[in-house]
Amino acid sequence: MGLACSCGDMRVVSAVSVADRPPAEAEPEAAAVADGLMDDDGVIRGADGPEADVSLGEFLLQHLREHAAAQRVAQVDASTGDVWSFQTLLSEAVQVASALAEDGLGPGDTIAFFSKNYHELYGGVLGCVLAGITVATMVPTHGPAELKHQLLLCMPKAIFVEAELLPRTQEALDGFPADVRVFTLQTVADDEVTSYAALSERGFDTDPDAYSPAEIPDRKSHVAFILYSSGTTGLPKGVQIPNHGLTTMIMNVSGLPTDLEGVGDVLTVLVLAPISWISGVVLLLKATQVGARRVSMANPVPKTVLSCLQTYKVNVWPTAPSVLLGLVHHPARRLFNFSSIKCILSGGGPLSAELQEEVSRKLGCLVVQGYGSTEMGILVTASPGQNKPGSLGVIEDKVSVRLVDLDTNEVIREPGRVGEMRARGPCNMIGYIGNPEATAECYDEEGWFKTGDLVYFDSDGFFFYVDRLKEMIKYKSHQVAPTEVEALLVTHPAVRDACVMGIPNLMDGEHPMAFVVRSKKVEAQELQDFVAQRLSEPKHLRGGIIFLDSIPRTVTGKTQRAALKKILAERREE
Repeated sequence: MGLACSCGDMRVVSAVSVADRPPAEAEPEAAAVADGLMDDDGVIRGADGPEADVSLGEFLLQHLREHAAAQRVAQVDASTGDVWSFQTLLSEAVQVASALAEDGLGPGDTIAFFSKNYHELYGGVLGCVLAGITVATMVPTHGPAELKHQLLLCMPKAIFVEAELLPRTQEALDGFPADVRVFTLQTVADDEVTSYAALSERGFDTDPDAYSPAEIPDRKSHVAFILYSSGTTGLPKGVQIPNHGLTTMIMNVSGLPTDLEGVGDVLTVLVLAPISWISGVVLLLKATQVGARRVSMANPVPKTVLSCLQTYKVNVWPTAPSVLLGLVHHPARRLFNFSSIKCILSGGGPLSAELQEEVSRKLGCLVVQGYGSTEMGILVTASPGQNKPGSLGVIEDKVSVRLVDLDTNEVIREPGRVGEMRARGPCNMIGYIGNPEATAECYDEEGWFKTGDLVYFDSDGFFFYVDRLKEMIKYKSHQVAPTEVEALLVTHPAVRDACVMGIPNLMDGEHPMAFVVRSKKVEAQELQDFVAQRLSEPKHLRGGIIFLDSIPRTVTGKTQRAALKKILAERREE
């Protein structure tokens, strides 16, 4: 889930080696099989689940009250050990909502959030949802210029910010064309800002059991969240997520498995995804629905994550394949007890069937995968009852997809044939804020969202990820999937991590090259030979290899390709 896009780039994905893909001709009854999976138009549909008949605020308030009455724990800050019960989270959200409404803020207004994961962040976000205020979440690693661009898109009335990021926020607001009130999640010595504690205290007299959330006249057009794309094809765009669609998706998405064997009444989930990612939003809302205990930390590093998994007896761990790869090879892994982990939800990057099975074997738990995007929400997921190694899973309830051959624009009906996934679902974005041209470009002539991802399905309706369309390497007339070469490289005993990209070549178009993190001494030529002996000629690393100490990744493990391109440019200039 993971939780990241330009036409779907902030995706929750997992990959399978193209070498593992069954060719279309491997299934002689392909057309007949496909007819049982899809309708006459080549559309594969998920089951028809429930439709939301309340606003997101009403939906969440109902579940907050339910779990507060059951005296459940809502969230744990692993950095401090501080715990909030559902009763505390309910009270905080209602108090914040009441104080904001008292200031005249409600439906039609936007409030921004610029912070890592803290208790107060979640109280503020849920408070805004109850008040009918649109929540715009900013990536906490962004600098003042990036922050200002995002604020100019959504024009918030206020911003919640962690104390450490206050100077960056103030720089971004310098010369801003509107007044923006600043709330700090922690108390600071600055008379021009208001602390979260002071805001919450103003709503202290509001009875959580008597409180009514703001009325949303048109839930389908009301924007619940604005999340920002990664900007890989330009400046980040603000994705407007509808209130009704998000509520319906949360009601239907399998998300957090609640029927895992060996788990008691309380499901504990480790949440490292920031609220600026669709995975962070989905995990907060889904955990609130099912009453799971969320464990989070503001600054996760490998050893503290390992310790957290053991200390808090985490049952479900949503994470990225790169994190799992690091865990398998981490020298301290054997020092920790991971017996509480029953399910790992992998997303945010490519995961081969081999690594999926290795992690499952070494940790003794189920590993499942999923796929989605900021613009569409969660589209495809695997679950304990529906899982295949290397597969993304099956279509979620209320979701429809079809695959299109980009060379012929033909709708694909045969299992094993690769095409671009196009989708419709309950959580279709309203559009990119202030950018109707970019919104229109993301849809085809029949109104299907173009994900930009190449996938295929098998005869059982399971989907497999091949690669990102714009990340495919064009060598002569061949298309090379970086994920396939990466999946092979990390099987070499001297390779800890790898990322494959294309570099321009006047004669051939692009040459595959690799960034590699070594676990022990190895020469570039040995790795180039390793690939050449196992993959076809177009996939050979004729672009060379660059050794790094680490692959730059986000806090949740997504590869920062822009940083790698900068490193590559600098090396080529030397």
